Amino acid sequence: VVRTHWGVDDPAKATGTEEEINAAFTHAYRTLREGTETFLGL
Repeated sequence: VVRTHWGVDDPAKATGTEEEINAAFTHAYRTLREGTETFLGL
């Protein structure tokens, strides 16, 4: 069994301008996508 954990801030809790909130969601998505792609490549 291989497990992993990516500590990602919850973008739903982001505050600020619409641009800053969108950036928080983009960051979370990219972090999880890149981690998943790396994990699946093991």
